[in-house]
Amino acid sequence: NAMGRGAYADALDVTYRSKHYGPGQQLYLPRDALSEDDVVLVVDDFLASGSCQEAMFRLVARAGARPAGLAVLVEKTFDGGRDFLSAWPVPVASLAAIVSVDNGYIELLEEDDSFDDVGVLDFGDAEDDTVFGLDFLPVGGDP
Repeated sequence: NAMGRGAYADALDVTYRSKHYGPGQQLYLPRDALSEDDVVLVVDDFLASGSCQEAMFRLVARAGARPAGLAVLVEKTFDGGRDFLSAWPVPVASLAAIVSVDNGYIELLEEDDSFDDVGVLDFGDAEDDTVFGLDFLPVGGDP
């Protein structure tokens, strides 16, 4: 639409293939939104295949900033998104992990020994030495 073209005239963009919406999906970011000193925690609602989140990482990097991690509300562990993102050396956290959907039943990952190998995301050189206490599962690892 005409408004979209005008609104994104001075923006960075990336294209990705969505499992649900098909190829040619685009994300936009105003060119001046980030600088090379910025460290960005990407926050999203759902992690399935990881294609949208990987596009967000590319967009952040294209802006000159550094992706620091991904936090999602729900992860479908069986869709391979965590593995797809393993090329990016960033932690991934999910509040809930779905391990299967079968005959109308959703099975969630229960907290057990698999959460022992979590880290804390440290944003580094903040003046007040702030550490964001988010627990992250390693990218590419089994949930």
